[in-house]
Order: sequence, then C-alpha cells, then structure tokens
Amino acid sequence: MASLGVLALVVIYAIWPKAPGYLRYEKGNLIKATANCRQIILAMKAYAADHDGKYPDSQLGNMPRNSNMAFRRLFNGKYTENEMIFTSPVSRFVPDGILGDDDEKRRALEPGENHWALTAGMDINKPGDIPLVYENPANASWPPNWSVDQRWTNTRGRSWTESIVVGQNDGSVSPRELAAKEGKAVGLAKERDGKDIFELAIDPVNFPKGEVLDIDAGE
Repeated sequence: MASLGVLALVVIYAIWPKAPGYLRYEKGNLIKATANCRQIILAMKAYAADHDGKYPDSQLGNMPRNSNMAFRRLFNGKYTENEMIFTSPVSRFVPDGILGDDDEKRRALEPGENHWALTAGMDINKPGDIPLVYENPANASWPPNWSVDQRWTNTRGRSWTESIVVGQNDGSVSPRELAAKEGKAVGLAKERDGKDIFELAIDPVNFPKGEVLDIDAGE
C-alpha cells in the first residue's frame, strides 16, 4: 500500500503543472515577471541616456561584480525608486523596500533581494536581439542554463514549466522556451543554426564575448 501511495504522488507531481488551473496561475505569474523585467530595462535605458549610452555595470570597474551592484545604481540617480520590480513571483529573492538614506542607496538590493541577472558590458548601441536582463540561472555560464527539475519552486536558478523570462536590448520581453522538459542545467531552445539566442548574440565585431552578471544571493 505504501508503494501505491508513493506512485500516486509521483503521478500527481508529473501532471500537476499541466493542470488547467495551474497553467492559468502560472500565466498570471509570467505576466507579472515579464512586467517587472520590462520596468528594469526601461530604468536602464533612462540611465543610459544620461551616461553616454552605457548601462550601470559600466561604473563598477574591475571589482568583483554582480547584478545587484549594477542595478543598485539605478536608485542612485532615481531612475527607479521601486525595489519590488527586482523580484518575481515564485522567487526566494524578495526586496524589503528599504533603500537607505545615503546618496548611494546602499540598502537597496542587498544580498538575497534581487531575482534578475544581467549581461555585462552592454550599451544601447549594441544589437537589439542580445539578451540583457533575465531570470537568475542555475549556471551563469554563456549560454546560461536553468533547472527545469526545480520548476515552480523558489529554488535559485529554477525555471517555469517550460520557459524563462528574457528581456533583450531592444526592450522586448517575453517567456522563452527551454530546450528540454527536465534536467538540472537546461538552456533555451535553439532558434537557428543549432544555437539559442545567447549563442546567436556572439559576434566577432559587435559582441565577441558574453558574460553573465549573476545575482548576489546572499548564500
């Protein structure tokens, strides 16, 4: 009887993400995540307009860097005052809304308060189809990958059922399909020439090397 109970749980685990109620719930969460990513990119565009087209990570120099540090600079110039756009539904990384009273806003996006990774070294003049802001990966390689096995959990690097939210340099934001329906390190689905959008972004002239600025998870 115990084995039948375990089997039943396995079956429920397998079909639950496909249930209509859950899919409607996930669709709503994807809309929220997409809206947050879009607001981050809009703030970055406003920042770039005042900084010779460069995004905030350009001010970090050669110090150890992460996306929390880069995004924090958006608060310095009041390009945003809303910390909550840096989270996502079903994420363990949630801001506390405290920015700090100092000019540097050092309390903004402290470790564990930012869900979103960032491509380093970008500016507004680089090709629009390059991924710019996206959900924190399981592995911050180039191309990055995510854990489908941890989908719809708050685990670092988790995916949604079949996708990840990605914002590109032209400001477009959408859920992008993953290459597999299970696995701990799954990249995006291939677009053309056997490459995903991260791999397609590499260009010897305009973008010779991709680098992910991962989150500071506080772990």
